[in-house]
Amino acid sequence: DNYQLEMAAAPGLLGRWALDENSGTTAADSAGAQIGGTLTNGPVWSAGYQFVPLPVSTLISPADQSLELGPDVTFTCDASDATDLASAAQYDGPAGRQLSLVESKVISGTSATVQLTTSLSDGQNYVWNCLVTNSAGGQRWASADFSVLVDANFPDAPVLIAPLVGAVDVSVPPVLEVQVSDPNNDALDVAFFGRDTQPENFTVVALPDTQYYVSGLNGGTPSMFNDQTDWIVANRASNNIVFVSHVGDVVQNGDLQQSEWLNATDSMYRLEYPSQELPYGIPYGIAIGNHDQTPVGDPDGTTTFFNQYFGEANFAGRSYYGGHFGANNDNSYQLISAGTVDLIFVHLEFDAGANPAVLAWADGLLQAHSDRLAVVSTHYLADIGDPAQFGVQGQATYDALKGNANLILMLGGHRTGESRRVDTFNGNIVHSLVADFQNGSNGGDGWMRLLEFSPGTDEIHVKTYSPTLDQYDTDADSEFTLSVPLNPGFKPIGEVQGVASGSVASVPWSDAALDSDYEWFVTVTDPAGRQTPG
Repeated sequence: DNYQLEMAAAPGLLGRWALDENSGTTAADSAGAQIGGTLTNGPVWSAGYQFVPLPVSTLISPADQSLELGPDVTFTCDASDATDLASAAQYDGPAGRQLSLVESKVISGTSATVQLTTSLSDGQNYVWNCLVTNSAGGQRWASADFSVLVDANFPDAPVLIAPLVGAVDVSVPPVLEVQVSDPNNDALDVAFFGRDTQPENFTVVALPDTQYYVSGLNGGTPSMFNDQTDWIVANRASNNIVFVSHVGDVVQNGDLQQSEWLNATDSMYRLEYPSQELPYGIPYGIAIGNHDQTPVGDPDGTTTFFNQYFGEANFAGRSYYGGHFGANNDNSYQLISAGTVDLIFVHLEFDAGANPAVLAWADGLLQAHSDRLAVVSTHYLADIGDPAQFGVQGQATYDALKGNANLILMLGGHRTGESRRVDTFNGNIVHSLVADFQNGSNGGDGWMRLLEFSPGTDEIHVKTYSPTLDQYDTDADSEFTLSVPLNPGFKPIGEVQGVASGSVASVPWSDAALDSDYEWFVTVTDPAGRQTPG
């Protein structure tokens, strides 16, 4: 239908002289180099071809390559035009044959949604399209035909029994019930799925380099570290703090000063105080920094005190502790659930050589837990810049893990300042954040990062706060919002197999909580694999 369109310019079109000036001896070029021409030999002007404006046709449903129960199938298309519509006609036919007119409907105005219903034969693959005509006679098909397979043997749509739509004050756990049936009286498998429509926000705290607090250097004091963890404990409920990630350099002198580790345990162990809600305290993990190693920065050196106080023995039996790489806890991971969101945290030891075996282990974790959003903490992630530039280990870590669609966030310290970067691989966006305040006043003044996850809006709100100063830093490097896909959508609730046609299938929703709003659906599958949602 493009022969009716006036083409003034297009890619690859070197020149186009419309000859529509109607007078004179100059012909203007609307394309390419736009070189005007001069008409010779006394040209005589006459009326040119009148281009007819064309409407637009868009196929809506059934979607391309969809399955329909039949025999009656409703086809929907959208029609639009700059001036005035006249009609929309549905054409269909068996695949591989010419389309035939089924029905035409008179329409008007500049836009309309048209629905036309026809009966189709069971077991047949059909192709369809919609021809839209405007009042000027211009016509246009949708850009491509859609195909649809008609199969009358699909299970019937499930019938809701309970809870009813909009039900309130439902007891916990609610029991979900539907009645299912099948045209062939086959036994059916019924799977239930649900989600929280108002998922709760939660907070993750990132603790940057605390080495000057525990060592008392550069004006830092152990009390500043205590201030941080005391604040976390006191504000856990109000801020819904679900995890704490220490990004490394817990101490200054590795295995040379045990007193620094005792100061660190005095602070970090406060997170472990049990409560009725959290019998293992607030979950946390630590990424070993270069100053936690002896010699400094040597991943093949010793981390004796770290593993004495924060090794496997300290975390064994805690429900959130996932495990570690190799013989010690230098590289570890943690698993938590926060409302509707399941997460895996991976903490990687400082290693300028970026041990391939450790990265392969981390990659395997993200693959094994692909249903969990992944946050990776490593001490030297990136340098300060705009945007931040990956360090050697940061680049290697990103390269090793970027193929996992569940990787959303990487955290680091080491370099004094605040910086971030965004990387995209195969459409998956990964945010990398660096924050370290140790070379500021008083060894860091207790500054730390608060990351509020908001699944309802798919955002992470980042703030920088010092409990020591009771102050927020609100400049653009310290307070910002990241766009991150956090809402996991519908999750499996349960499945009932072999339900007789005409019977009721039910499952309890054990994860549903009081004072929350939920929505759910089921899929009904027959022995041949035909599936009907409802």
